[in-house]
Amino acid sequence: MEKLRAIAVLLINWVLLTCGVVAQEVPTQKISLAFVGDVMLARGVGRKILNYGNDYPFAKVKDILSKADIAFANLEGALTGKQVSGSSKVYIFCSPPSFGESLVKGGIDIVSLANNHAHDGGVKGLLETMGTLDKLGIKYVGAGRNSLEARSLRIIEVGGKRIGFLAYTDLSNIGLAVASATSSRPGVASARTEQVFEDIRQAKREVDLLVVSFHWGVEGQVGEPNSRQKSLAYRSVEEGADIIVGHHPHVLQKIEVYRDKTIAYSLGNFVFDSHSSPATRTMILWIDWFPQTGEQKITQIPCYIRSFRPEPVKF
Repeated sequence: MEKLRAIAVLLINWVLLTCGVVAQEVPTQKISLAFVGDVMLARGVGRKILNYGNDYPFAKVKDILSKADIAFANLEGALTGKQVSGSSKVYIFCSPPSFGESLVKGGIDIVSLANNHAHDGGVKGLLETMGTLDKLGIKYVGAGRNSLEARSLRIIEVGGKRIGFLAYTDLSNIGLAVASATSSRPGVASARTEQVFEDIRQAKREVDLLVVSFHWGVEGQVGEPNSRQKSLAYRSVEEGADIIVGHHPHVLQKIEVYRDKTIAYSLGNFVFDSHSSPATRTMILWIDWFPQTGEQKITQIPCYIRSFRPEPVKF
């Protein structure tokens, strides 16, 4: 009986081959990425952490974020010093390094430091922030101890695939020329240079999927991005970026597909002491990427910020 079965299998395979059909199992591998907006652990959020602990900020969404292969956020402010800073009139966001544990508890794997609050604790605070993230095992992108490090590609491997991250800022509270890293000075990666596109071209040769984050746009501009955002996003895709994620407006802006690549112009606030209605509307941008085809399946998980932390909207 076993010999007959073996003969039958051979005959079936022979027929398939002669008909030009290859009998193969089609892989269904996918890699899931979750992207969120601004995470600020100072000011009102910081006081919540003091009262309720590091579990507080992501308590309502950690189960979702933890299911992603990679979860990415924009970290607004510095993990430095012993005090919680920031008020409605003083936009300097610093919180104790121990608050960084909330990122781990929330399922965040990598953060962008390329934003206008990176220097809220000065150069010393930026260095302490990077050191803290290193100790926590959270990758960061868009800032470094010099320009080479600030512009460096960060790679996370998932299922044998290399997922790369770059991040740049279009603005800084202390002036972009001062905040930008140089060959001998720590700082952020500036978006206002043609070097951005050389970075993207080089990075694309090293990874299977390339994510580029930009801190850009106009605060409070809901829905539509401005022309600067569009031109920078389109050029970045043309040079090799697969996913573009934006921050800074503190409100949601549109998501579009350009040349089959995802562009999220602004993911708004996420963990933030927001009060106005547009600023408390947020989301988790979930992208399932299928390496075999390059397809990106986009899912928007709407959330609402209540008591300074996000929670999924229940329908």
